[in-house]
Amino acid sequence: GDAVESPTDSRSRNRMSISNFFLGKNQITVIVKSDLSLKSRSENYIQGYRQTRVFVYDISDMPSDATELELLTRKDLQGSFKSGKMIGENVHIVTSSSLRVGEVLEKTLSPNEALLQGKKDATGDDYMSEANEMLSIKAHSISKEINNQIKEIGIEPVDIATISQMLIQSPNNTDVPWFTSFAVLKNLIITYSFASDQHSPDGANFTMSQSGIFLSTPDYTNPFYYSDKSIVIASEAYEENEDGSWSDITALISLTLDGPQSQFHSNGIVRGSPLNQSSMNLGTSALNSSFEYLRIATTTWGRWIFDGQFWKQNDESTNHVSVLTINSSKRGLQMEKVGHLDDFDVGGRMIGCVYHKNHCYILTENDPIYILDFSNHTAPELLGNFTVPGKQKYIQPINDTLIIIISQEIDKRNEGWEYPWFKTPLFKLQVSMFNVANSKNPILVGSLNQSGAEAIYDHESFRYMPESNMLIFPSQCTVKDPYLCGFDVYDLSIDESATTIPTTFTKAFQILNHDSCRNSFPPRSLGFGDNVTTLMGCTVKSTNIPSEKEMWMFRIESQAI
Repeated sequence: GDAVESPTDSRSRNRMSISNFFLGKNQITVIVKSDLSLKSRSENYIQGYRQTRVFVYDISDMPSDATELELLTRKDLQGSFKSGKMIGENVHIVTSSSLRVGEVLEKTLSPNEALLQGKKDATGDDYMSEANEMLSIKAHSISKEINNQIKEIGIEPVDIATISQMLIQSPNNTDVPWFTSFAVLKNLIITYSFASDQHSPDGANFTMSQSGIFLSTPDYTNPFYYSDKSIVIASEAYEENEDGSWSDITALISLTLDGPQSQFHSNGIVRGSPLNQSSMNLGTSALNSSFEYLRIATTTWGRWIFDGQFWKQNDESTNHVSVLTINSSKRGLQMEKVGHLDDFDVGGRMIGCVYHKNHCYILTENDPIYILDFSNHTAPELLGNFTVPGKQKYIQPINDTLIIIISQEIDKRNEGWEYPWFKTPLFKLQVSMFNVANSKNPILVGSLNQSGAEAIYDHESFRYMPESNMLIFPSQCTVKDPYLCGFDVYDLSIDESATTIPTTFTKAFQILNHDSCRNSFPPRSLGFGDNVTTLMGCTVKSTNIPSEKEMWMFRIESQAI
């Protein structure tokens, strides 16, 4: 592909898109996706080629005349951008590359091949041991070839972790290799870590650490969780049970972070599948700083079996929480499961999860919101549950005793949009604040109604500002007009110990005049002390909350995005 000097270079604008950016003290790091294909070679292992490009700009002295920022660094990375996080002034990026090695593995790992004839079936110890030995040999040779192909396009080789060869003890107490014939070496996950304050415009003197692992991650969710010390990656897998049914399990990989360095560290396994990164949480042991506790909530899907004539459901879905330890002082160890709570809310799938200190709030499709306590990591406790009217709920903890629950209801006051063949109802948001000091009997202490449903489907579109106790939502132009024009700001000030009749929170003020354009910003708000910066359409503006006055505003033309 052509070399690119900036994300808006006219030669590549149609082939590039900004995926994310990280704002540091004196620099901004921009993550860009671009197409770049290797020359066609039948032996290429890497397919579906996508490349990630990193641009770092100096913002220590912002120009006032709209001139371009100074480019500090531009670096090309292998794979398609999946996730990223800035911790301090260090940036950590995860990319994914699909691999084409199926035909190689079919000849070496299939239990039907002559090389493995005479061994036990696909779940037997003999087969697994020999398959794992063959995989180890193939993994090393494929790793070498992958790095050769990466170097062809000028990208530095990747240290592919041997931790992927480790055996994992499955829930039925058998040692199995992670990568069976349907998932072995199908995907390469690479983690890049670097200090953002480096100055190397051509990337030649830019240093970073990079580690790879053969691991398949789901595309339908975000399975990457970050703490200040670790990254945890969740990979979905399945295992066959004795009755012929299949159970979903989650394989976990952790990386340790040390400044601008990252390294694959340990692995583990739990029952069920997490919803997304919010299903995971890491905490440090008060007794030993080398240990981190990984708390993860999962759902085991309902299992189906074939009885010879029909498929029938053998088990209903159920939910679990598990606690595993990560020992940062020793690399290559399995995560040890030290606590768990299984099989609550049978028949209900988890659709929401959020942690606050030692508490976890889990929402299932059966509607109850469960409150769990992780104060004792070896014995997670289910404290209680309660229900809230409406669907599509989202939970936002405020502090140790107050939580906000956002739900969606049909607005019966308005008829909605009517078409010849159907009628579309209008929705409203019901925002409720509960006091959960008594987790067995949470008390509603305040509520408000908000038109529209943007916050239900895009949780990043609204923001709670703890400094001013304000809640900010995208707002529609009118009650029956679905287009967004600005933001509504609500004052949620309330006594934390409030247990009286619910208060109806009132709208403090509106931030309007956000116009649209062809390439629009999604609705977002950022808090800076008493000021809030809002983005919507092509307009960015700053508003002072106490005075409700506009501080500044500018419009980004569509052709500049």
